[in-house]
Amino acid sequence: RSCVGNETRQGMNDMKRLILGVAAALMLSAGQAAADGLPSRGAVRGPDGPVAGTWNWTGFYVGVGIGGGATEIDALGQNGDGEGILGTVVVGYDRQFGPGWVAGVFADFDFSDITAEVGGGVGDVDQIYSWSIGGRLGGLITPKTLLYATGGYTQTELEGSLEGTADGYFVGAGLERGESGEARQHR
Repeated sequence: RSCVGNETRQGMNDMKRLILGVAAALMLSAGQAAADGLPSRGAVRGPDGPVAGTWNWTGFYVGVGIGGGATEIDALGQNGDGEGILGTVVVGYDRQFGPGWVAGVFADFDFSDITAEVGGGVGDVDQIYSWSIGGRLGGLITPKTLLYATGGYTQTELEGSLEGTADGYFVGAGLERGESGEARQHR
C-alpha cells in the first residue's frame, strides 16, 4: 500500500461506475445523425480515408504545457494540501474511426514545484514529478471538436517528511478543439 492515494474497494467501485457513466454519455451524444441513417456532419470517409480538406484526428502528437497544480495528502492519519507550478510534456496517438469516434493512447511526464503542509508534526512534503499512461475515447461534436473520457495509471515522486513514490488511477473528461488553418491529412 502506498502512503498517498489509498483507494478503498468502495472507492474503486465508485470509479468504475463513473467511467461507465461517462462512456455511456459519450455513446448517447456522439454521432447524432448516424442513428437515423442520415449523413453525418463529420468527415466523409471513402476507401482511402477522409476526403482531402476534411479534419482528421488520426495521428501522433507531442505537446508541452505550464500551469498550476494541486495535491492532497492523507498519510499517517494526517491531512495536508498544497499548490504550485507544474510543467508537462505529453506524447500520444489518436485514431479516428466509425461515424465520429476517436480513440487514443498517451503518456505524459510532469515536473512540479508543489509543497504540501501536513499537520500533526509530519511536516512538508514536496511533489517533485509525476508520470502517467492512459487512454481516451471520445465522440466528435463537430468535425473539429472532440468530447472525450480518459483514464489510466499515474505515479508521483515525493520528498520531504514522506519520501517515496505514490501511485493510483485517474479518470477524467475533456473537450478538445482543432484550430489549425489547414486540415490534418490522413497518412
